[in-house]
Formats: sequence, C-alpha cells, structure tokens
Amino acid sequence: MKVRVFAQTPVGTNKTKTMTKTETYYKFRIALLILFCTILFSDLFADSPCGTFVLKVTYYTNSGRQDSGYTFFKRYSDKTMVFNFIDEYYTIIQRVQPNQIDFSKIKGCDSNSYNRILAVSKSVMCDTNVSPDFNGYIDLKALPITDSIYVWNCFDTINYTHHHIVADFELGYSLDSAIYPYHDIIHYANTKYLNLDTIKLILLDSILWCGDNDQLEFLTANQVRKTQLKNLITHFRLADSDAQQFWIDFFCFDPQWTKSKILSLLDIAKIDNTLIENGGDNVFYDFPPILQQAIQLDKVLYFVRWSP
Repeated sequence: MKVRVFAQTPVGTNKTKTMTKTETYYKFRIALLILFCTILFSDLFADSPCGTFVLKVTYYTNSGRQDSGYTFFKRYSDKTMVFNFIDEYYTIIQRVQPNQIDFSKIKGCDSNSYNRILAVSKSVMCDTNVSPDFNGYIDLKALPITDSIYVWNCFDTINYTHHHIVADFELGYSLDSAIYPYHDIIHYANTKYLNLDTIKLILLDSILWCGDNDQLEFLTANQVRKTQLKNLITHFRLADSDAQQFWIDFFCFDPQWTKSKILSLLDIAKIDNTLIENGGDNVFYDFPPILQQAIQLDKVLYFVRWSP
C-alpha cells in the first residue's frame, strides 16, 4: 500500500500557515498509522503457501529396527498406513488418537511420541477408523528417504535461458525467452525408497524448510556423481504458459545434447498441458524416446519444479 500525503501551500496570514502545518502533521501521522496497520494485519492474517515440507524423520520397521533420515513430505495417502497432515502453520493435524495405537507392538516407542506421528501402520492400530478430514490425495507407492542432503550451486553468467510457453488460440504454441545471469542453489539427495508395508511408524524429528519454495530433488547415485564432477555443459528452463508456476530445469552433461536440440524435440503443447494439469508429475512420458534414453543414460538431467 502506498500512502501519498499532500500538503497544502500556505497562503494568507501566519495563523493560517500554523493551522495548515498542524493539519498536515496530523494527516501524516494518520497516514503512517494506516500504513503500519495494513502491514501488520497483512502479515498476521496472510496464509503461508507451504503445502510440502523437507523433514528429518525417525521410522520403525516391522523387524524392530529404528532408523532416521530426510524426506520430502506431501499430502500422502496409502492403503497400509494412515498419514497425518502438516498444515501451513507447520502443525501436525492428527487423524489418529493415542488409544487407537498399540504402542507395545512398536519397539522403542511409546505414547509420549504421539504428537510427532506422521504415519502409522494399520497393523499396529487397535481401531482403524479415522477422520476423513485432511486425508491425503497423493497415492504413495514408497516413501523416498535419504541419509544426506547435498547442495548444488548452479551459476551461469552467459548461457542460461528462461523460456516460457506462449499459448495462443489462433497462432498455437510458441516460446518466449530471456537470457540473463543465473545463480541458484539446488538441494538434492541420493535416495532410497521405503516399502510402506515394512514400516510400523514414522515420527517427525524436525521440519527443515518449506518444500514449495525449495524442493528436495531425488537422484540416482550416478546422477549425484554427475553433479559433483562439475562438467555441466548448459542449463535452461521451460515454464508453463498459464502463470509460469511450474517449470522444467534441463541440465546437459553431453555436448551433443544442446539446448536447441532438446527444444526442437519437445512437443510443447503436450508439455504445457501436463505442467498446468498435474504439475508435470508425468512429464517424462511427454518426452520423445530419444530424449528419454538420454535422461536414462544421465546425459541430460531434468527437475520439475514449482513456486507457490
């Protein structure tokens, strides 16, 4: 909010001048008060956009083992486990009550940990009836988890290009682009996947950061090695035509895979639809087979990212 204060030009007697200055002074104070209240209450009542989180967790297996790691947490749903939900205020919304869990079946854990439960297996629940409120909508096959999170500093002063798709009803699809210096930090991890059928309980240790603003990218061991060799050839971005909220970052490690070659192979109409409709979850299958193969051989690396 911009507050503009207009002071009258004093005319006439000294008394008139004094009154005008006083009125202006109080008007200015009122304007400042309005500005202060606007900022205060905007911050107070504005909802945080965070819906995903990077977490440190502890998990308990069916074999009695206890382990920990880092994971990316969304609104997950699974047939064998009941998932709780973390709201935009970083609070766990509990769908399971303590008396519904038989903690004697979970070695090394008791009801004191109840307020940190992210997910619990139905096999250790006395009563599996839970509230449908805050039920997850992302069907989870296995939970990605890692022992370490790496930081990749991406810096490009010349070659980085930001493309966004332009959708026109009459002219069809095209690309608009801008070239500018680029510096970004990407958090990534060499990950393994937990079969949820083998897990009894998952507890929250700490929330590291909002995953909407800075995603944690999961890579294979060979992809991790590629990023650490620092032999990146080129990097560019392709964003959707709607609000540029979702985009794909392409990183090329093979000189044969240039930016122009990749762009010439893409069906941007199909990719645009995938980005807008489901955030690019299945965009790999929109790539032509030759590009899919290059990705599988780690000649090209891509991340689907978003901003709230």
